Amino acid sequence: MGEKGCRHEKRRGLFRLFPLLALLPLLFGLLLWQLRALDAASQWVDRSDRTVAGIHELEKQILDIETGMRGYVLTGQDDFLEPYRSGRAAIEPALQSLSELIEDDPAERHRLEAVRGELGEWLPYTEGVVEAKRRGEEPTPAIASGRGKRAVDSMRAQFSAMLSAEGRLRSVRMETARRWARLVFWVVGAVFLSIGIPIWLVVWQRLRWERALEESEARLRTVLGAAPVGMLVVQGAAGERVEANGRAEALFGVRLDPAGGVGQYAPLLRDAHGEPVPRERLPCWEALRGGRVEQIEMRIVRPDGREIPVLINAAPLPGGGRPGALLAIEDVTLLKELERLRAEWSSLVAHDLRQPLSTIALSAARLSRISTDPGQLKSIDRIGASSRRLDRMIRDLLDYSRLEARRLSLSRSRLEIEPVVREVVALLAEEASDRPFDVRIQGEPPALLADPDRLAQVLENLLTNAVKYGESGTPITVTVEPAEGGVSLAVQNVGRPIPPEELPVLFQRFHRAAQAGKGKVAGIGLGLYITRELVEAHGGRIAAESAERTTTFRLWLPAAPPEGSAAPPA
Repeated sequence: MGEKGCRHEKRRGLFRLFPLLALLPLLFGLLLWQLRALDAASQWVDRSDRTVAGIHELEKQILDIETGMRGYVLTGQDDFLEPYRSGRAAIEPALQSLSELIEDDPAERHRLEAVRGELGEWLPYTEGVVEAKRRGEEPTPAIASGRGKRAVDSMRAQFSAMLSAEGRLRSVRMETARRWARLVFWVVGAVFLSIGIPIWLVVWQRLRWERALEESEARLRTVLGAAPVGMLVVQGAAGERVEANGRAEALFGVRLDPAGGVGQYAPLLRDAHGEPVPRERLPCWEALRGGRVEQIEMRIVRPDGREIPVLINAAPLPGGGRPGALLAIEDVTLLKELERLRAEWSSLVAHDLRQPLSTIALSAARLSRISTDPGQLKSIDRIGASSRRLDRMIRDLLDYSRLEARRLSLSRSRLEIEPVVREVVALLAEEASDRPFDVRIQGEPPALLADPDRLAQVLENLLTNAVKYGESGTPITVTVEPAEGGVSLAVQNVGRPIPPEELPVLFQRFHRAAQAGKGKVAGIGLGLYITRELVEAHGGRIAAESAERTTTFRLWLPAAPPEGSAAPPA
């Protein structure tokens, strides 16, 4: 080939190389853009990790304050105030740090503001309880009101929602980071195949990303290890792999092998009553199927025989094609002991009050027989009425302590409900002479297998409630009829309706209606709670409905089995 041909070939080579040279700046620009996006995604993953750690830190300070306050109230020892003081000192910095981390997330900011609002009411409450104990006053009524527990439960629910949202956000960010990493790899591959020059930059960046990812996972393991509750991560549809933090292993009393699966801890779990739990009812299976389990009470029976009451939350792990579940296991031994001490205290106080109350009632009865002065008789009647109300409160406290200790037994016998209803109505009609009672027996209600005294107590509680909250002079209607293989009983009164927001919590212990809380009605908020427990102990159910000017409590009890068949246990 001549010189002219060589020059022509060079021009042709340069001409063929020109599109590649023109593509090179575009490829380098795309590569640099993707590298910046990958670095930003890594930083967002790191921010998610720090947010999770901040949520756990804030929750820990709240738990320290709650534990220290309750321990001090129970024991009176200043040692229990150490976590209380440290928690109060650290809670504001923890709030500020977490607020800075979530400042660009409106939903998380809203939840944190809700927590801040709860703290604004709860911290003065804890301080008041501690100061009352220091002054020698008895703060137990304030604790028994459940206000502190409701506030802590509400804040913990916000934390759980924040952790769940942050977990989902972290998964999205991790997936985004992985997607960017894959794009970087392919673009670098294209550049390498086309040019071969920037390959060293791609390798360096990939190594840097892997190192950042390892550091992120190490930080996450550190966060889980420092969590105040046990954490289990279950992977695989059959739960064939499980990872546990140190707190979880301490609760179960064994060191879990990650490759051993959930079969290592499943035999150690029992239900709240200590009974074995079928495999399909374990919280992790519901989470592996995509469901959620919140605040389920269970027991861990360790190999050394010790039983630990726990609360378990379970949720599915988002992202990836392999099923996964996260379990949070919280030791509630201290709270259970506090509940036991409170129930024991209530029982002791109620027992000690009965003797002086009996003396007061007998003395009032004796005075009413010998006194002829109208003014004195009126005062004596007030003493008698007050002693009867106090006696009812004491009986409620005793029943509550028996229910909490699971020592309430039933003496069942076969009976007809109509005589019980008419007897209780007759007794209440004497006390509430201004309220007409209308008893309606429809059809032929079947016989019940029930404790007559406890059944009368249920009716008395419902009728007394109707007398308290109904309008004076309006009728109280009691309807009894057969229904669904049992007996339906409805108590209806006319008066101000129950607000819709109170219906879901109406049967909770120590709950009192809004008008009762304003001082119009006496009581301690145990009547409806005991009523529901007694109805359910008989195998029945109870509900309330309220609309316009009528309120109806409706209960259902199962019919007695045919005579000669086995009776249910008491």
